[in-house]
Amino acid sequence: MEVAATALWMGHLVAFPTETVYGLGADARNPEAVARIFAVKGRPTVHPLIVHVADGGMLDEIALEVPDAARRLAAALWPGPLTLVVRRRPGAVADEVAAGLPTVGVRVPGHPIGLALLRAFGGPVAAPSANRFGAVSPTTAAHVLADLGDDVDVVLDGGPCPVGVESTIVDCTGGLPTDGADGADGRGAPDGSGVADGAGVADGAGVADGPGGPGRGLRILRLGGVPAERLAEIVGHEIPVGGRTAAPGTLASHYAPRARVEVARDGPAARARAHELTSAGTTVAVIAPGRGNGGSPPAVLDGRGGTGATEGAEGTGGRGDHGPGDDPGADPGLGPARPVELAVPDDPEGYARVLYARLREADELGVEVVVAAPPPGRSGLADTVADRLRRAAGPR
Repeated sequence: MEVAATALWMGHLVAFPTETVYGLGADARNPEAVARIFAVKGRPTVHPLIVHVADGGMLDEIALEVPDAARRLAAALWPGPLTLVVRRRPGAVADEVAAGLPTVGVRVPGHPIGLALLRAFGGPVAAPSANRFGAVSPTTAAHVLADLGDDVDVVLDGGPCPVGVESTIVDCTGGLPTDGADGADGRGAPDGSGVADGAGVADGAGVADGPGGPGRGLRILRLGGVPAERLAEIVGHEIPVGGRTAAPGTLASHYAPRARVEVARDGPAARARAHELTSAGTTVAVIAPGRGNGGSPPAVLDGRGGTGATEGAEGTGGRGDHGPGDDPGADPGLGPARPVELAVPDDPEGYARVLYARLREADELGVEVVVAAPPPGRSGLADTVADRLRRAAGPR
């Protein structure tokens, strides 16, 4: 840990595990180190970064003001997969971290190794996901090395990330407007600005604890590892999704594998579409809850070696051994290829945990199309998984 903390002090990049995904960290006060994050990722500099800190007390060092609602959320959910966007204190972090904007996202990660690094370093660490911009986020150290290789100076291996999708981002500024912000549906800016769309507050007059009552100015800018209903329990009301404040991960196309992604309404629809595509000669992987009914079941890779995974399989992304029936490029003499099924749990939290690993497996297999369906319902992380699938299928 001392080696990694020293590397940060020297302006180097350190990849480290969090409970959500692996982060690519740099000293948030060092403009040159932060610039290297953007260069290594190929990330446009107009996209702000999230600042990771060791404890909630550091929020006051970074924020110009912290609304009561933000303090309640932090007290209840930190360490954990929640990012709070606040008005930033001048000079607390490099302007490059915030893309020159007056706001900044802050969180305390809930992974013991990530926290140990932050404590050893003793300062704020800017860290987006440790992968190339727009691609599938890494949930293991092996993913980081496969994506970034020698471009990262130190990689801390903490095993698979237990949540598996990025943090929920909540705007606590009352809708402070940013340049280029516009839209109405919370689905990400089509112009590539990285500004979450939504109605927001047009004139910036709103505050997070304004006239509508405590926390009435809050908005969810990105769905993530904390379900919306949990946030509502803490603040006492539902928080609308979408806003005008810049936030990471809000582009219409993001989290995308090389394969084209299609999203079906449910498991049966996904499997029907997959068989339609394979009948036309396209190689396909299916990522969907449940199993196909009737006839021969599709081949299943469980991510731990071999086929026949149960519906609750939670592999960490390793590609299992598979025979001709599982291979999207199977010998035509053995009959038509079948869709390759990459098993996911039916429950939303389990599905979220393995989603990015499954998308990466699909690329390892070389399939042309991934047909995916979200978990059923809207509770827990179901909406978060649906959001990630929709962005993975977005126009590129």
